[in-house]
Amino acid sequence: MATPRMSLRCRTCLRQSTRPTRCLNLPRTFSTSSAHQRHGAVTTFPPTSSPELDAIIATFRTQVFLPAHLPAHHLRLLHRPKHQQQLLAEPFNVEIADETFRLSPRDPFRDPPSTTTFLQQMLGLMKQPQDWTILPTFLTELRIAKRRLKPGQFEKLTRKANEMGRHDIIERCIQQADRTGFILRDVRLVREVLWGAYRRAQESKWDSITTKRALQYAERIAHRLDSEDHCGEVKIRRDDPCVQPDVIGIVMLLAAVREVKHLGGKDEEKKVAMYTERLRSRWDLASLAPLGKQESGSNNSQWRRANEELQRWTPVRKAMEAASRVSTLQPELKTWLKTTIPTLEEHLRMAAGVVSEHVESRNTKATASSSSSSSSSGLDQESTPPTSAAAAANTAPEKPTRSFFDRLLGRAVEAAQGNNNAAISNENSPSMSKDGGDDLEMHTKNGAEDEIINAEEGEKVEEKKQQSKRSGDQHRGLKWYQELGNL
Repeated sequence: MATPRMSLRCRTCLRQSTRPTRCLNLPRTFSTSSAHQRHGAVTTFPPTSSPELDAIIATFRTQVFLPAHLPAHHLRLLHRPKHQQQLLAEPFNVEIADETFRLSPRDPFRDPPSTTTFLQQMLGLMKQPQDWTILPTFLTELRIAKRRLKPGQFEKLTRKANEMGRHDIIERCIQQADRTGFILRDVRLVREVLWGAYRRAQESKWDSITTKRALQYAERIAHRLDSEDHCGEVKIRRDDPCVQPDVIGIVMLLAAVREVKHLGGKDEEKKVAMYTERLRSRWDLASLAPLGKQESGSNNSQWRRANEELQRWTPVRKAMEAASRVSTLQPELKTWLKTTIPTLEEHLRMAAGVVSEHVESRNTKATASSSSSSSSSGLDQESTPPTSAAAAANTAPEKPTRSFFDRLLGRAVEAAQGNNNAAISNENSPSMSKDGGDDLEMHTKNGAEDEIINAEEGEKVEEKKQQSKRSGDQHRGLKWYQELGNL
C-alpha cells in the first residue's frame, strides 16, 4: 500500500505560490493598453452653437469624465508622482470603446477644473435652445465622475432652461434622476421647475393649448414627487415639497384658469375642487410672517425675502381668484377662499411695498452716482493743464481696454493705408486725380469712425439690455405681483 505524500508547505504558502506574481516595480514600456471599462464608453457630445462651449465640454470630457472610466491601475499611473517622468518620456495610450486617449500626468487636487466655475460659464454660453440637448448626458457624466451639484446649482440651470423654453429637457433630467442626480427633494428647486410651467402659460396669455400643456407638465412633476427617487417616503415631513401650499397652488392655478377660461367653469373633472381641498388642508403650513420696512443701511436680506414671498404667493393668489369663479365649487370651499384671500392680499401688498422701496432707493443712488461721476469728469477736463509736445512724446500710451474696438480700428487704418498707397501709385494716371485720392482717404476714415461709433452704441445698448434683464431677474416677484390682474 502506497503511503500518501506529505507536503512540506502549509496551505498559506501554497496559496501564495499559486498567485500570479506582480511586477509593479519592474520598468515597462508604455505604449497602448486596452482599459477595463468601468462605466462603458466616454460620452461623445454633439457640437453646439458656441466654440467656447465646445471647448469647455471637451475639457470636462478629458479632465473629469475620462478618469471616471479608467480602472484603478490606470488611475495610479495617472496620478502618482513616481510615474510622471515615465508618462512624459513615453506616451501611454488607452483604448476605451474604440476610442484612444493619451494619458498625461496630473495632480488630482489641482488639475481638474472647478465644477462651479465651468458650469457658470456653460450656462452663460448656452444661448440657443438646441444647446440644452446635452444637459441630461452631461449631468449623467458628472454623476459618474462623483461631481455632485448642489440644489442651488440645479435651481439656476432650471431657471436658465425655462427662459430658453426647454422645459422638456428639465423633465427628461427629472425622469432620469437615478442617473442625472436631478432629485426633487429641495422645495426651492421644485418651485423653480413649476414656475416654468406657470410663466409659460402666463406669457401665452393663457392660451388654450399652452395652458393645457402646462397643466399636464405640472401634474407630471407633482406625480414624480411621490416616487421613491424623489420624495416618496412613508412618513411625510412638514418640509416635503409635495405638501407645501405654494407648490399645490401652482397646479391649482393652471387647473382653475383652464376650467374658467376654456371649459365653461363647471369643473366636470373635479380637479379644481381636489386641488382647492388640498390647499385648504395644508394651509397651516403657510407661514405668512409680517414683513417690516427696509431700514436704511441694513443688508439686503429684508427685500430679498419680500421678493421671494411675492414669487411664492402671487400664483396662489391668482389660483384662489380663479377657483372662486368656478360655479360648481362646494360652498365650504368658496367660503374658505373668501376669508383667506384678504389675508394673503395684505401679505402681498406689504411685500410689494418693501421691494418697491428698495428699487426706488437703488435707482436714486444710481442716478446720484452717474451725475457725480459726470460732474467730476467735467471738472477734471477743465482743470487739466495743457500738455507740451515734448511731455506728450515722452508719455507712454495707455494700454487698450477694449480689444474689439482696437482690432476694428486697426483694420480701418490698414484699409486707409492700402487705399492711400493705391492712390499714390496711381497719382500720374489720368483716371485718378490727387483730389480723388484725398476724397477716398477721407471717406475711408469717416467710415471707420462711423463703424466705431456704431459698435460703441451697440455695446451700450447690449449692456443696458443685460442690466435690465438682471434687474428683472432680481425683482421677479414684484413683476409677477404687478401682473396679478392678468387672468
